[in-house]
Amino acid sequence: MKKAIIVFLLCALLSILLGYMERKNPLLSEEGTLFRRESGQGDYETELMLKIEGIETESPFVVTVPQQRLTKEEEEALLEAAVIELNQLFPGENESIQRIQNRVKIQTNYKEGAVQAEWEFSNPWLIDEDGTIREEQLAQDGEQVMARVLLTCEDSSFIHEFYFIVYKQKRTEEERIYEEITGCILEEGMAEGTEKLLLPKEVEGHKLVWSEKKSDIPLQILFLGALAAVLFPAVERQKEREKQKEREEELLREYPEMVNKLSLLLGAGMTLYLAWKKITEMYLNARKAGKIKQMAVYEEMLLARREIESGKGEIKAYAAFGERCGIQKYRKLSNYLIQNLKKGNSGMQAVLEREASEVFEERKGLAKRYSEEAGTKLLLPMLLMLGIVIFIIMVPAVLSFQSGL
Repeated sequence: MKKAIIVFLLCALLSILLGYMERKNPLLSEEGTLFRRESGQGDYETELMLKIEGIETESPFVVTVPQQRLTKEEEEALLEAAVIELNQLFPGENESIQRIQNRVKIQTNYKEGAVQAEWEFSNPWLIDEDGTIREEQLAQDGEQVMARVLLTCEDSSFIHEFYFIVYKQKRTEEERIYEEITGCILEEGMAEGTEKLLLPKEVEGHKLVWSEKKSDIPLQILFLGALAAVLFPAVERQKEREKQKEREEELLREYPEMVNKLSLLLGAGMTLYLAWKKITEMYLNARKAGKIKQMAVYEEMLLARREIESGKGEIKAYAAFGERCGIQKYRKLSNYLIQNLKKGNSGMQAVLEREASEVFEERKGLAKRYSEEAGTKLLLPMLLMLGIVIFIIMVPAVLSFQSGL
């Protein structure tokens, strides 16, 4: 209930916050006006509620809000500013517009979208649409290119023309050698009637030595094997610890019921061995019938019974039972049973009844601890659900807010 109330309060707080934001930043003013975006930012649609006089029902109405219109002077000023921006951005990483060797920057709009641009080059085969230079089409001593850009701002337009020279990129000696090697291999590959490709042994006075690249896979497999060999025992030990922990928790859960059964049977007049045998027989019958699964404490009791039947002796069998369980409660119980055998049945039932009462209270505390752990485990899914709820609420609100701008 506490967690449910917390989630509800968070959602209520979020709802109040969104309502406050809507009231603080309304799309529709009291005068009946809507905010228009600046030129270049585009039109937007918003849904309003419309009530017509004489008609009682109020219905939604979608209004398309066009962007702001510029004056002639504003359009011409934006075109001039777009030319300056174009000249600054076009060279990209090149040193200047007079020596273009790398990719140039070609944009379709400037001044934050207010001015549109259409490009045209005198040598279109030299430059791709993204500004990449095609060096295979380029002359060795460079080539001059004229760019014609049609700039448009609403009803105004302007043609901007400029020239630039494109050169091949400078290559290092290593790059030239690699290009020469690639050319030799391509040329050799064009030969007809040969089953083998002859690799070049010398290029521009440099001897070439070829060798196969050794695979790293064997070393990687060896490393993974060594890593697995190191981690496997640790993983196995961790699994064993987890199994041991689960077994101990199971023994603690089953302890109150087992003590209670033993106390009732002893109170009915049975001897300790007969009560022990009766409990194990009931367990075996129920397990064979498929009513219950295998349970650790009764398996240990069954083993102790078989040890007694094989002639080990009750005292040793009960002592071994407590040690195998490995929990203080079972060791204490085995001591009670051994004392009972040595001193007789007097007082044994009272001891077991008191023990059953104590472990019953402990069982309630254990159940409470398990419930708290379960609640902690559910905390993460609850937070994820809260995140989904916040997302579902926030996204339409944010989109509506942005569409209003």
